[in-house]
Amino acid sequence: MFYPTTKTLMAMPALQFKKLLKKFKYESISYPTEQNVYNYIKIQSVAGDRARQYAYMWRYVMTKYPSLNYMNTHVGGSSQYRNIISYQINHNKKIEIYKKLRKRMGLVLFYNPSDPYSLQELLQLKIVANEYGFFYTKVNAENHPNEVKRMGIIKLPEIIMIYKHSDGKLSHYPVTIGLRTQVKIKQNILYDYEAFVKHKLNYGNKY
Repeated sequence: MFYPTTKTLMAMPALQFKKLLKKFKYESISYPTEQNVYNYIKIQSVAGDRARQYAYMWRYVMTKYPSLNYMNTHVGGSSQYRNIISYQINHNKKIEIYKKLRKRMGLVLFYNPSDPYSLQELLQLKIVANEYGFFYTKVNAENHPNEVKRMGIIKLPEIIMIYKHSDGKLSHYPVTIGLRTQVKIKQNILYDYEAFVKHKLNYGNKY
């Protein structure tokens, strides 16, 4: 049984949550029992939701108060909303979208090569990319701190989508934060397409 509950974790102060995240990570790597690994994966999921919630509100505030000169470095959206959009799209439509995206989209994984969860996420990304013919690459966050800052990376591992618009300009959109399954990666790619790309919304860095 995972403890504390998701509701408690979402309401937990940031410093307390950060300490607990580090604790679960240490325990899962040092003592990789089923429970310890489950706890760490579970808290990573909550960490992603917290980060996405913060990013969403950050974007809202900076849009409402343009004098703060926000650069739209990252954008969020609830995982629940992502899932709803994904499930509403039938299989044939999904394949059609993936075929369209692979002509204009690339996936980038920011990771730490010494972190087993980053390596596991790289494996998940490779499988998804090979399945649909997506271009993908990986970036060692420790070796490229400026790129991490420029792309607004919240925590590792993190996958972002780089999309080339019809005018040739590029935008980036967050796909996943933390360790995620192939299913979640594919769901969130569809979410980015339906919520941003399809409607030509220029969230994410514009180059």
